[in-house]
Amino acid sequence: MHEGDEYYRAFSQNLTFRKCCYSCGFSRKERIADITIGDFSGLGSSIPFEYTRRKNSLVLANTVKGVGLLTKMVSTNYISLYERQYDEAYTAEGNPNLRHPSIPHRNRNIFLEEYAKGVGFDEAVRFALTEEFLEWNKMKNRVLLKRWVYSLIPRSLKEKIKKILKR
Repeated sequence: MHEGDEYYRAFSQNLTFRKCCYSCGFSRKERIADITIGDFSGLGSSIPFEYTRRKNSLVLANTVKGVGLLTKMVSTNYISLYERQYDEAYTAEGNPNLRHPSIPHRNRNIFLEEYAKGVGFDEAVRFALTEEFLEWNKMKNRVLLKRWVYSLIPRSLKEKIKKILKR
């Protein structure tokens, strides 16, 4: 979760989607568009992929027309593509909407009620995601504590420990 970015937090938790997103008939393997474009956050999770960029886009050619369009874009150097197996996108953890509609957050109604009261978007998000926010802060504080403790250990001791662990 991105601290201070309530819009992104709400989006990533499926809190603020339109009602139709939770019953979308297009969130499935059978597509009606020539191409499908999205994030490929699960790239490399099922089939190894060595590439330095952390964030990759997914472009699926769903029809012959889509294949032609992508071929033309590659031939004119408009885009670079790395061909992958078609089913990899559907098995990757990071692409759930290729398989099924979004699942509403359990506190979506709480968010809608708070927002309707006029408390403001950010406050309604924080209220609805209080549990997740507290859990995230605990994790962040543990990481900071570990870093602080690590910074107190003398370098010579760290090197000795590394040598022992390598044995």
